[in-house]
Amino acid sequence: MRVRLAVKLLILAGLAIGSSAATSSLLAGGRVRPGRAAKAPVRKVVSKGVPGPPQGSTTVTILDPATAARRALEFRPPGAHSIAGGSMQRLDIVASGKWIYIKALVHIRDTRPDMSYLWSVRVLDPNDPKREKVLFEKRYEDQMFQMPQEQVLNPTFEDAIELSVPPGTYPIEVTAFMIPPRLDLNRLGDPKVAIGLRGPSGRRRVTITNAN
Repeated sequence: MRVRLAVKLLILAGLAIGSSAATSSLLAGGRVRPGRAAKAPVRKVVSKGVPGPPQGSTTVTILDPATAARRALEFRPPGAHSIAGGSMQRLDIVASGKWIYIKALVHIRDTRPDMSYLWSVRVLDPNDPKREKVLFEKRYEDQMFQMPQEQVLNPTFEDAIELSVPPGTYPIEVTAFMIPPRLDLNRLGDPKVAIGLRGPSGRRRVTITNAN
């Protein structure tokens, strides 16, 4: 009985050794390393950029007097999340006697809804160091314009004005004021309000004479 048991143990040991050798051969031949998961191939995804809005426009929307008056009923400050900016690109002012001839070009970028702009020409007191005292002002309330959907605008301004100020050299200021909905336009006469709503602006010094 002991001899038969020993023989059976030898046979089982031989089978175990053969199975281990076969497994090692398969692993070596297939070049598979046990204990490590195979990695999937990585695919790079390139996103294409989205084209932005058109840069610039020369079209303006002129408000009729009734609409302009309705928008000027009440002041509502723009939201803090809004973005506005601009600059005076060109300003030419030529004086001939009592007349001044103005040509201006501004660049405006504004994301605020329902925002309008108003041209204004001011003759400032040359003796006021702060340049806040206004001797003459002309507002073009019948030519208020709104921003287009592109939110970028390059409007031009041109006018000839006869002044009734004494002869002398004066600072002339041309401004495109920002007009929120329902703003009382008379509030532009307040220097603090005017400064807060000042859009693109520029000044030139011209000499006014009595000659026609």
